[in-house]
Amino acid sequence: MNTRVDPRLSFPVILAIAVSMMFAAALVSFPIIRAGMIVLCLFCFAILASIDTRKIFSIFLVWTILSGGLSQLLFARVGDSLKYVDSVFIVILLLKLFSAFVDGYRFDGNCRKIITLAALFVFWASFSALINGSSLLGLLFFVNSYVKFFVIFIAAFVFLDRTDFDGLIGLMLACGVLQLMVAGVQLLTYGRGNLFVGGEINLWQDAACGTFGHYGAHKLGHFSLIMLMVSFSAWFYTSAKRWLFWALLFTCVFFITFTEQDYVPFAFFFIFSIFCSRQIRASIRIFTAAMLISIFGIILLAGFNPAARYFDLLSRSGNAAESGKAQNYLTSARILAAQPANLMIGIGPGGYSSGAAFKVKGDYYVKYIESKYRKIKSTMDYLWATATSVMVETGIVGYSLYAAAYLIILFNCFTLFFGRGPAIDNYGRAIIYSELFVLGFMLYLSLLSNIIEWISFVYPAAIISAFAFKIGRPASYG
Repeated sequence: MNTRVDPRLSFPVILAIAVSMMFAAALVSFPIIRAGMIVLCLFCFAILASIDTRKIFSIFLVWTILSGGLSQLLFARVGDSLKYVDSVFIVILLLKLFSAFVDGYRFDGNCRKIITLAALFVFWASFSALINGSSLLGLLFFVNSYVKFFVIFIAAFVFLDRTDFDGLIGLMLACGVLQLMVAGVQLLTYGRGNLFVGGEINLWQDAACGTFGHYGAHKLGHFSLIMLMVSFSAWFYTSAKRWLFWALLFTCVFFITFTEQDYVPFAFFFIFSIFCSRQIRASIRIFTAAMLISIFGIILLAGFNPAARYFDLLSRSGNAAESGKAQNYLTSARILAAQPANLMIGIGPGGYSSGAAFKVKGDYYVKYIESKYRKIKSTMDYLWATATSVMVETGIVGYSLYAAAYLIILFNCFTLFFGRGPAIDNYGRAIIYSELFVLGFMLYLSLLSNIIEWISFVYPAAIISAFAFKIGRPASYG
């Protein structure tokens, strides 16, 4: 049954939204950024709103991979304005979904639950902003940061079929080749003379940024681990050698980025795969691949020794409780306990440690984070995390709504993987298997940093999630 939906937006709708975005741009303080936003909004709306929805996803993917590096090629203020193009993509997908709803498209039951929870989260964030007197700009930044995963997820589920998902995954794999070449050169040259690296590079281990730009080593490391999980799972279930090639390629990319906080989920993925396999031959294959990858990683890490900087905290402070991560949780607990209202509704979007707080300079951000920001030397020093940002700024109610939407996706994947649902081929089972770890990876990172706000991480995770979510619904395939 073909239920492909592809609404096109009318000119009046495009014009109305473009004008709204121009008014939003007027809220920005810097004139050059404001002008850049207006031009980019008008241009993107004119192009994106009238083309095939499937092409929008491909363009969006290429943009997430290249925009960070592109921003490094331009003047600082002009480059900063490029980040607003992400919002344009999200608005376009929202309009497409609204048009599909108006045209009579009936959303899947679980999709309706996710949409409801996301809408309630936005409502609660708005209520918190109203009660706490938070700025409108802070609320907009906050909602955009934490809702875009669900927008991409729902849009991909509605508009894409299996062929489209296969094409997007193939494009992600092809991007891996580009990233390995660029990151390899960056690592060997310590980033010197490389226009794609961010200005924060002060250690050569951070030089392998690929085309992700500012903090690109982290972004590339997270992206490569997601694709490593997908490609290795596909090799495990299909035995196709091409997937082993991609798994090894992304392993190389992953290790040269030195994203130390990802080593735990990386190890857990392989250990779980080895011990939970029911097939002896499959276990042998996994064990062999894991040993080869581990040996490669140990040799690489022994030569470059990034662990010295990761555990530098121990020699500097002598106590892990003094790390930025620990202090973030202690500070969050004090803020929530200060007033009963804080625990329920939070201190308002943009008030503490979310990406919105960095932009609007919230009161608690200025008090607890701003003065310490330049002293950060490693990921152990991070003074923020998605879990604490959402809970402190929207309270336990807001965080519960936000987390529940993810749990629905996770529960659905568990049901498909371990239940007796419709027949699923080996490749489909591989996607579902990898998705369990991708969501677990997102949960893990949400406790350590605000990386879930980055579109370069959110986009591939949302696409894989939507693919896995749709596999158990053959009737909805195009």
